[in-house]
Amino acid sequence: MISAANVANVDGPGKKVRVLALDPQKNSAGLAALLAAAGTAKEAGQDKALVGALKELSDQLVSDSTALLASLTVKPGSKVPVGVTSEQAIFAHNNKKPESPVVALYPKEGTLSLDYPVTTLAKDPQVLKAAADFKQELSSEASGKTLRDAGFRGVDGKAGKALTEADGFDEDTPAPLDPPDGPTVARVVQTWTRLNLGTRLLTLLDVSGTMALPVPGTGMTRMQAINKIATEGLALFPPGSEMGLWTFSTHMDGKGKDWKEVVPLGPLTESVNGTLRKEMLVRTFAQLKAKETGDTGLNDTVKAAYTQLTKTYKQDKVNTLLILTDGAGNDDPDGGVENAELLRFLKQTYNPKRPISILLIAFGPDAKKGKRQMEALAKATGGEAYIAEDILQVRDFFLRGMERRLCTPNCDD
Repeated sequence: MISAANVANVDGPGKKVRVLALDPQKNSAGLAALLAAAGTAKEAGQDKALVGALKELSDQLVSDSTALLASLTVKPGSKVPVGVTSEQAIFAHNNKKPESPVVALYPKEGTLSLDYPVTTLAKDPQVLKAAADFKQELSSEASGKTLRDAGFRGVDGKAGKALTEADGFDEDTPAPLDPPDGPTVARVVQTWTRLNLGTRLLTLLDVSGTMALPVPGTGMTRMQAINKIATEGLALFPPGSEMGLWTFSTHMDGKGKDWKEVVPLGPLTESVNGTLRKEMLVRTFAQLKAKETGDTGLNDTVKAAYTQLTKTYKQDKVNTLLILTDGAGNDDPDGGVENAELLRFLKQTYNPKRPISILLIAFGPDAKKGKRQMEALAKATGGEAYIAEDILQVRDFFLRGMERRLCTPNCDD
């Protein structure tokens, strides 16, 4: 027996295994595993952990059982390979390749059983009769024995002579999970689909003077802490993501503009002046410093960035504006866009059919002072604002951000 929760826990026992899964959009065993995991996580109150685990699995998908089981016989490094497939597929693999067998493990929490319904779509009387005869033959004792000998279980869940304890199988009927209803299946499939949409994210990084202040007890300035958060967050996004970076304060170009495009928005794997965009982002975060005499031209920057994302919206991706700041809010001596004006602009521009959400993460002792305005900005676009009192909270915030993909654009409903 094995605990599925332990295998999925990437911070615990999950570190010791390399998990491969069947694509739930192409394979019924993969879909059954996804449904079982969703139900188990919900009962245990581990929905956030499930989102993280699914995101990890999305980069380790295999299209069919044959390829998955063959890969399990290869053990790279110190991680033990674990795959999710059907019991019958394991039997077939071990029969075909006895020199490299795999061992069946059964989830302690229980599992869903696959069934194979016969559906007749023809209207021709002769075809209908042939289909009816075939269906009747499938339910005969002779056909049942043939199927059990091939590694399938009977309709009662009992194993035949093929699935023996000596060969590593559990002869007893596996503990069943309650089968999900239609709406649950549709919701879980939608969850998977939205989680695996590509990401298009533009980050606005506060470099105003207050970002040079120290964060007590850390040995870091606010700027260094925010840069650490951003770099850690960057690692959560797959290579196919599109990302970019603007910095903001006041008079960033010497002519009154409050923002500066540091890394243009585009694919992480794309080369920018001879350097991969992801490497450029990591390098830029490490080198950025606060502008000592700079104020916080947040509102003008948000309006400009949201306008650009709206004009360049991509339907096949989750379009997001990420703001990293010390949270004191807009502080622009030159005036510029007022709070109320920015809120009106966001409410008028936001389109639920082409959603662009604002995810705002603030850090430092001043962050709570701007909480009300930050929440208003985010909620105007179906987004969220977070106060990071501990730098280790960043992972949780990014997981929450990924969770919001599941409900966008109706997260507040």
